[in-house]
Amino acid sequence: MRNPDGQGFSAFGKVISGMDLVRKIQNMATDKPNKNQLEYTSGQILSDPVIIIHVKYIAE
Repeated sequence: MRNPDGQGFSAFGKVISGMDLVRKIQNMATDKPNKNQLEYTSGQILSDPVIIIHVKYIAE
């Protein structure tokens, strides 16, 4: 429930394995809300980067 509207984030793709890792990323610490940021990005940026080392395209 990071977003005040409760809607979450847009994503284009489907997790086919590793949902536990997705939840760990979701629960990571974010920056503190900041009045100098846009309202919808304030408090939404992860404090530590997440480095994606592999992505696989699977055609449906």
